[in-house]
Amino acid sequence: MELLVVITIIGILIALLLSAVQAAREAARRTQCSNNLKQLSLAMLSFEEANGHLPSGGWGFGWVGDPDRGTGIEQPGQWIYSILPQLDQIPLCELGGDGNRDAWTPAQLAGCAITIQTPLVMMNCPTRRPPVLYSIGYTVPPLYNSSGQHTPFGANPVRAVARGDYAACAGDEMVPCASWRGPNTLAEAAVLTRNNTWLLQPNPREYPTGISYRRSAVTLAQIPDGLSQTYMLGEKYLSPDHYLNGLDGADNESMYAGHNNDSHRTTYYNPASGPTHTPRQDTEGDHSGVLFGSAHAGGCHMSFCDGSVRFVNYSIDPATHRYLGNRKDGMVLDASSY
Repeated sequence: MELLVVITIIGILIALLLSAVQAAREAARRTQCSNNLKQLSLAMLSFEEANGHLPSGGWGFGWVGDPDRGTGIEQPGQWIYSILPQLDQIPLCELGGDGNRDAWTPAQLAGCAITIQTPLVMMNCPTRRPPVLYSIGYTVPPLYNSSGQHTPFGANPVRAVARGDYAACAGDEMVPCASWRGPNTLAEAAVLTRNNTWLLQPNPREYPTGISYRRSAVTLAQIPDGLSQTYMLGEKYLSPDHYLNGLDGADNESMYAGHNNDSHRTTYYNPASGPTHTPRQDTEGDHSGVLFGSAHAGGCHMSFCDGSVRFVNYSIDPATHRYLGNRKDGMVLDASSY
């Protein structure tokens, strides 16, 4: 009897110890995730200081970063590609550059293929998944084929890509982060530029309210609500069903692709449909391509335009969350509400 009691006590102590170890590990992972977002946010601000505006959202999900097309609205790649120099990744950013912005040489196509297959430690939340290459899940032409290859505009075909867990805030409307493949050629892109019709594709809903969206060039002066009251980046929601397989339409591209749901999220909220667009914890069987969220319990990390990072509760008031995503709605918010 005494032996059974001792064994029982030891079992209880081991269970308590394991629980404490797991909690300590998650606390460490949360800290690392917060540090990742802080590093990315400071790189965004460093980019703004050097270029006069925050990084553009790029062109569309069919494109990848182009080393010959600068750092402004003519850059097809999205924000993470643009801030590579600020992350001490200049060689990665310049892979394949040939000095010709209007044509792709074999060297550039090969170099950009290497770029989109290069993970970055600070782009993945350690609670969710490691910084490794992830397989191509889609087989829809023309960007994908039945053999599992992905052929983006501006790079050679690849069978796996680097993906990220952080997204820029495109605003508080649904449409500005909707996916669009983008123009089919550089010549078509030039026509869109000449006719000033970029934001009319594919839906004529202009003037997004966030800090990064298709061909954006938002300056800090264009954030009248205040840098400390406007979201910059945050953790994106992703169902655990698709952490690894690339079958989520909002997590199937390279993290260096152009503007799409993989790299941009919104704080959209329609009171008529209830608080369905507040941040959410990753949940099996629950897909959403527009939400912020995370694998953490209780909330997700969001960074603000002043460079600060805060842990925002999933229970945040949906209207407050929406206001924080809009850089110019004129709402004055109490910091204690988020």
